[in-house]
Amino acid sequence: MERDSITFRHALLVFACCIFSAGAVGITGNCMGQYVTPLAQALDKPVGTITVFITLISLSTAFVAPFISKVMAKVHVRLVMSFGVILNCLCLCAFAFVRSVSLLYTVAIVLGIANVCFNLIPVTLLLNNWFYKNIGTFTGIVASMSGVAGAVFNPVIAGMINTHGYKYAFFMSALIICASCLPCALFLVRYHPQEFGVLPYGFNEFQNIAPKRTGEDKSFKLPFYILFFIILYVVIQNGIAGLNPSIAAMANSIPLKAGLSATMVSAAMIGNVGSKLVFGVLVDKIGAKLSITAMNAIAFFGLLILSALNPGSNWIALFGCLIYGCVFACSANGAAMLMRELYGPTQFASLYPTVTTFATIAYAGSVAIIGFAYDLLGTYSIPVLVLAGLCIVDVGILFIIQIAEKVAKKKANAL
Repeated sequence: MERDSITFRHALLVFACCIFSAGAVGITGNCMGQYVTPLAQALDKPVGTITVFITLISLSTAFVAPFISKVMAKVHVRLVMSFGVILNCLCLCAFAFVRSVSLLYTVAIVLGIANVCFNLIPVTLLLNNWFYKNIGTFTGIVASMSGVAGAVFNPVIAGMINTHGYKYAFFMSALIICASCLPCALFLVRYHPQEFGVLPYGFNEFQNIAPKRTGEDKSFKLPFYILFFIILYVVIQNGIAGLNPSIAAMANSIPLKAGLSATMVSAAMIGNVGSKLVFGVLVDKIGAKLSITAMNAIAFFGLLILSALNPGSNWIALFGCLIYGCVFACSANGAAMLMRELYGPTQFASLYPTVTTFATIAYAGSVAIIGFAYDLLGTYSIPVLVLAGLCIVDVGILFIIQIAEKVAKKKANAL
């Protein structure tokens, strides 16, 4: 077990993580907004009331997230992930039979619990254990698959809803997730690469440089207030990402060209994919903080464009969604890479699941607030402008983290 280079087992693990990202986040998460309008019509409820079910999915995920790392360490990861996949598929099928808002909300809560077993939280923990080198690139590849799935399946699901109804779309989504994710959960993953007889990629190199890294120096601990600012960054960043489920409804409210709503969501997912791939490479080259700043700047201009849409803004709407998609690199990858950079892989594994709780709650709250804001104001322009302003706030928080880290290191070196 001396080899720490890329092996076939590493490649299979990355492949499996890509499939989990596509299923749990790309289909179950990024495409859920397509169901809001048909569910609102079927249950005869306002859009804001129906949007809450997406919020509840995220909230239930948030409350279970802090425990997932401990569960994965004690219970075989194959069992945890297989359970999540099966329960996810059962919940998607159950959505087709809901006849009341209360039942819709109940199934959404169970779905959130299912998702946390194989979404980006456990996937990031797996990658953290398997890759000590070029972690940004591999995380970017895996996370981008959620955007690929979103870009591909948003128009597919929209087409199925228009042709066969939302119930058929739920059934087909469940079938696709089960057929793709369950075999990966059963055969391709282990919590540690040593279980397959291989070392983490870059293990020997990491052992040589670990004592020099802030997060791995046992005599040095970053002060707690830095973690507070990281949580604040995560909350704001995921709040900005909360616009995604409302993109289709926003297009229909203007209204834009018929059928453009699904294409706008796909454009955002294409931006999602491209930005995550670029972000991962940038992190390995220039670090997490500068990479996040660059992506936030691009997303800021995308939000400004989306706030000024009118019935004739078809092409500009697609461009706005495309560059708004850069926000997903900051929300999905940003916190993980920032914490990995500051704390190293050991402390990261213990802190990251807790931080994701705040991220998921923020996303859930944002989705609900944006939905209710539209019901109250009759427009998405004002909420979108607020989100653009939050991009600037987040860059300021990164600057504070940078200064705080330098001050902490200077004090440590002076001792």
